[in-house]
Amino acid sequence: MKIIAYRTGEKPVIENIENDIHIMQEFVGGCIEVVHPWPYDPVALVCCETGKIDGLPANRYIKNSVMNDIIAGNFFIAGIGIDDFTDIPSHLIDRYMNEDFVGEKAPTYARPKVSIWS
Repeated sequence: MKIIAYRTGEKPVIENIENDIHIMQEFVGGCIEVVHPWPYDPVALVCCETGKIDGLPANRYIKNSVMNDIIAGNFFIAGIGIDDFTDIPSHLIDRYMNEDFVGEKAPTYARPKVSIWS
């Protein structure tokens, strides 16, 4: 499956990965979460569901009419079909390779120290 890979601190690249849940989880660093910040295109952003809680580094800050959030850790953008992920459509590759369209590099954030003993 052809995806656009956004690794923390790196430029986006086009990669091919297997359409397999374990491969996707390995890529994002945990259980996957699928979000749709661009509802008018047949694409999905796949990231780590617990990325911020797990302390993964901030990757992108996405702010548009649908989403206003920081994506932590590696994520990828894939095409979506009827019931599964697909190759990202070729006519959308340039748009989603554009870092300004996807979202600016996120500022770093401090992970709060949580203690049950105050």
